[in-house]
Amino acid sequence: MRNVIICCVLSWFIVLPRLGFSEEAIDIGSLLEKRSKQYTLANYKRIWIISPPRTGSVLVFNVFRTLFEDVNNIRENGFESTRTIVVKTHQMPIDYFHPEDIMIFVMRNPVDAIYSHTRILNDYNYLIPHHMSYFTHLETLLKRNVNMVILRYEDFVNDLRYLLEKIEHEFSMTIEESDKELIMKALSKENVLNYISKFKNFDHFDPGTSLHGKHIDTNDPKRNDVLLKKRDIAQRLASYRHKFKKWNY
Repeated sequence: MRNVIICCVLSWFIVLPRLGFSEEAIDIGSLLEKRSKQYTLANYKRIWIISPPRTGSVLVFNVFRTLFEDVNNIRENGFESTRTIVVKTHQMPIDYFHPEDIMIFVMRNPVDAIYSHTRILNDYNYLIPHHMSYFTHLETLLKRNVNMVILRYEDFVNDLRYLLEKIEHEFSMTIEESDKELIMKALSKENVLNYISKFKNFDHFDPGTSLHGKHIDTNDPKRNDVLLKKRDIAQRLASYRHKFKKWNY
């Protein structure tokens, strides 16, 4: 058993070079059918993408799903299904976790994650303890010495290729260049916004990709009202700072 902490680079918020990108959205739901092959899991049985809400886990999930999921499970997600290889959840499914599984824990600065979450539920009394509980769960998991990769949202904001290379290292594999290009184009902010433009609102959910309508916040992060709200959240989190300080937040 080993714990692997990886600072990765990945981007929804910086549009990647077009590299031949067409105006028509790439169907993210059909990436499994477009890839060159399904990649093996090395010595692992299953991949669990676990995170607090609004931490970039959907993007991470779609990268792993494109590489490792069986095409027959293309419209499935969730640990209730015993067939899926890559599972994304905001729960802590310890009872389902096999010693030969690997956990990908995705975190983000709690101020930014909670701010993003208020777009869906504006209730600090619920959101703050809920988000903080994940850091408590993480410490428990680390003590159990489970197979784990920890991804910080802030470290995966510029270069999707870097994440793909980290996956190659962790899973002792080589990803075809054509598959890297496919993933980088399909999961760029530009293509994701194009893809979800057909969704009416956040309640419109695609179970295969875990994408929602209006999934990406397009507000200017430096806008005054945004900064004021984040400052308020930071003040409310002051008494919890010991939980996330070790992760450089």
